Amino acid sequence: MMVATEFPFDAVLGYDLAAPLVGIANRNARIVARAHPERTPMQAFSADALELEFAHRKLVIFLFNPFGSSVMSMLLDSLERALADGSIETLRVVYIYPVCAHLFDASPMLARDWSGCVPYDPAEIGYGTEERQDVVTWKSVAKPEHALSS
Repeated sequence: MMVATEFPFDAVLGYDLAAPLVGIANRNARIVARAHPERTPMQAFSADALELEFAHRKLVIFLFNPFGSSVMSMLLDSLERALADGSIETLRVVYIYPVCAHLFDASPMLARDWSGCVPYDPAEIGYGTEERQDVVTWKSVAKPEHALSS
């Protein structure tokens, strides 16, 4: 979320089931807001990702391998419905450690936009076992014909 505040988004919102993590994220948000008042404000919420209503016309979703295939499939179904009904006009998905990339690749409403292995900043090396991270992004494409007629 902190990195996202460096970009000109309308809002930076985070969701997690773990209330203690949401509390930490919101404390960090206040620190970032004081240090960088020019950045987009961020806020975290305790919520189930499968119960979110996607009402943002242009949406960027950032995922750090949060779910297994069954939950990720349900989230993707929800995103596809929101694209089909126009709740989401454009969608970008940024997926770190993309274990379920095959689900997004199979979506008729998304096209793989970029994939690569991004090295960590030297100051970040040592917090985990890796020195780089796999990243894949997708963007929404024109609605399939069957979605346009329904």
